Amino acid sequence: MVIGIDGASWHVLNLMIEAGAMPNLSRLIETGVSGPLTSTLPPTSPPAWSSFMTGKKPGKHGIFSWWEALNLRFVPLSSRDIDGRTLWQLLGEGGKRIGVFNVPMTYPLPSYAINGFMIAGMLTPSIESQFTYPASLREELISLVGNYTIHTPWLDYEHRKDGRHALMRDLAAKLEQRSKVALALLERYETDFFMVVFAGNDRLSHCLWKYIGLDAEMPLDAEGLKIQEMIRAYYGQLDATLGGMLQYCGPQTTVLVMSDHGFGPLRKEIYINKWLADEGLLASSYNPRSWRIRTNLHRLARRLGITRERWRRVLGTRATELAQELANTIRIDWSQTRAYSNGSNSIQINLKGREPHGIVNPGSEYEAVRSQVIERLVQLRDPETGTKVVSTVFRREEVFEGPHVQRAPDILIWMADQGCAAYKCDVDVDKVVEPAGWRNGEHTLEGVLVAAGKHIKKGARIDQAGIIDLAPTILYRMDLPIPDDMDGVILTDLFEEGFLGSNTPKGATTSKVTDLGIADREQAKDREVILERLRGLGYID
Repeated sequence: MVIGIDGASWHVLNLMIEAGAMPNLSRLIETGVSGPLTSTLPPTSPPAWSSFMTGKKPGKHGIFSWWEALNLRFVPLSSRDIDGRTLWQLLGEGGKRIGVFNVPMTYPLPSYAINGFMIAGMLTPSIESQFTYPASLREELISLVGNYTIHTPWLDYEHRKDGRHALMRDLAAKLEQRSKVALALLERYETDFFMVVFAGNDRLSHCLWKYIGLDAEMPLDAEGLKIQEMIRAYYGQLDATLGGMLQYCGPQTTVLVMSDHGFGPLRKEIYINKWLADEGLLASSYNPRSWRIRTNLHRLARRLGITRERWRRVLGTRATELAQELANTIRIDWSQTRAYSNGSNSIQINLKGREPHGIVNPGSEYEAVRSQVIERLVQLRDPETGTKVVSTVFRREEVFEGPHVQRAPDILIWMADQGCAAYKCDVDVDKVVEPAGWRNGEHTLEGVLVAAGKHIKKGARIDQAGIIDLAPTILYRMDLPIPDDMDGVILTDLFEEGFLGSNTPKGATTSKVTDLGIADREQAKDREVILERLRGLGYID
């Protein structure tokens, strides 16, 4: 059994354990093995969950972000873009019956036969979509919980008067719904492998991080203390769900609790496109007055509940897409732009032949522009403190290897202070470095791992585990062959010596590597709904 807690980090879980909110997790730690789990670079959900399910680094499975965004034309990626056989496919081929519930990057459902059941996770367009296997499971789901909630757009709560309280109430209700479904699935279906992901922790950590209680020097007012109380109650609710699921574990069960990445405070937002414009590398048509009007209209629309999804219903999908492309064209003059950022602490070169409006020639000119960006970017300083903003800047080939390196961002940025992040595409801002606002928590590289149960050591610690190691480790525990093109390794430090001595790993042939492309991944109507979800999660402006 694998229980994913999206964005879980040890400093938060330890705080909740010390407060007595998570006794079930505490018992698992005491009776098993625990330690940090290193995520992917960048530590975002799409590459991380794809690495979990394939045992491969992003250069091999081809997923680096939520989207491909050439010249800021966002095209969402999905399960169909993951190169390589997934853990569920390998388990099914090995005769194991699986149950997979709410794991990111599982929509659309796989085209191969699923030996068991699957309920796709976030970015499923709607409950009208085909997101369950078997198809009859959808009606079973709806009859169990009524209006099944797929998505919590936490950015939409920012301008509500009771936004923080309302978000916590809705996250708690969603967790109750997810818990009810998970327990019902365990009750009704027999599986050899069961996995569920609970995503609410990620949502609350993004915008309520400062209320969690880790910063003793930050006093909270009465409202802040109430939010903190709601957060601790949420973790208690999550732990109760964990306890309920453990009741279904037999004596042969091994349990993994893990996260795709960690979390930490976000203190400063870095607007890379503004910096590129200041450096003469991006041509902006930013007009402060017009963009101030635009920003105010966006805020008013959110308060009135007018989303891009509603505009899509009125205008049609293609009209909405054209409007977004026009907005990006208006704010950036691509004919004079050599580099730009589409978020995720990265920079793209406006490369001729790849970008729709590329102007930089491949070869020496491309390398010269990359070098120019890197040399200038490492000199960026926070005007308030005078400290360096950027620690290291990587060329993509310094980080990734494999058949899909060409899909990776040209430049990756590692911040000197992990309380800084460059995730926005805005050009229409006045400063490069701004204090964080509603979004005050951000992903970190270090997630969590707990293993307990049959054949697992007792009360031990593991320090060298990566998310790419979990697929081969699970296959090894289930006595199945491990494909030889997996980057991950078996986490032998989890297992008792007797088990290791009597179980030799089985090898397998290399998974087929293909160039999947992005042309036919979803219907156009689904793409815009998914893009709207990404905007609600703060990944697209």
